[in-house]
Amino acid sequence: RLLSEAKRYFAVRRIPVDPAAPAAAMGALAHGLEDGAMEHTIGIHMVDDPSFYLLGIKPGAMAREFAGELDPALLDLDVTVLTQLVMTRILGFGPSDLDDESRISYASRIPEAVAGVAEGECDVAFLINPTRIDQVRRIAEKGLIMPRKSTYFYPKVITGQVLRSLSD
Repeated sequence: RLLSEAKRYFAVRRIPVDPAAPAAAMGALAHGLEDGAMEHTIGIHMVDDPSFYLLGIKPGAMAREFAGELDPALLDLDVTVLTQLVMTRILGFGPSDLDDESRISYASRIPEAVAGVAEGECDVAFLINPTRIDQVRRIAEKGLIMPRKSTYFYPKVITGQVLRSLSD
């Protein structure tokens, strides 16, 4: 159902996987994601399907679906395309599903996500490009909040709290 419904919003491209050379298909998947970084391309790998898929959003799809609901700066994020269009509209996930860490896990690298499906830990892996700095700036300048899991920076900035008495 995922791929048939996705065709309403995305151009779908299948990348076959040769069992003798799976790394070549994974390379094609990574290259396709990178090439589509500005066009909100999403990679998919599903259990019981050896192929990879690239979904390239059709022009204006996000604006048509979410005009007035979400700020245009948020519509420009791949993570918004994934969560709002794919997970919510196509798959029917609700807010509690998206918050349920027993249903959704995260990986920061393509091989980890693909392995999660291959090893039976996940039913589907969705692969998106990293959020660009210019997108983070645009969101911050508008005073908006970034969606969860939309930023992954490495190495992580060390965080903590520093207190200083101001009564001195």
